[in-house]
Amino acid sequence: MARTSSYASKTGVAISVNFDSLLNKIKKAGGDIEQATWDAARKGGRVYYQTLVEECRKSGVPDHLIDKIRFNCLRDSSGSRFAVVVGWYMDNYDPADPSEGYKVVFLNYGTPRRESSRGNRGYIDGRGFIGRAKKKAQKPIKQAQEEFLKSVLGDLAQ
Repeated sequence: MARTSSYASKTGVAISVNFDSLLNKIKKAGGDIEQATWDAARKGGRVYYQTLVEECRKSGVPDHLIDKIRFNCLRDSSGSRFAVVVGWYMDNYDPADPSEGYKVVFLNYGTPRRESSRGNRGYIDGRGFIGRAKKKAQKPIKQAQEEFLKSVLGDLAQ
């Protein structure tokens, strides 16, 4: 019925869901498949965004990093594939002044022990909030998108 695949993107985590059977029914009923798919993708992205913010707060991520989460909706040139990218922008890495995206990476995955000529500089334990958010959001994303597509189909049937 539905297949979800997650893949990394330069600006965050992208999640795409495929509902072929519902889309075929919408097409047979004379509905606009592109608009329905576009809206369903955005609804799923909002669910993931809310889950990610929730997990960040539970993990103690500072508010200024949570505020930098981006939400982008993308459409390929053919117009048949849509993606919603939720996450932080990964700028070029500058060790003297890392961007918000890299700070989040360090918080999520942690860092090894760091030694310098002046002694031990410590380490950061990984918190794993991105993986937990992805896992928690998979079912709600599918449900939100499926409910939306069924409502579109119900509106067309009337």
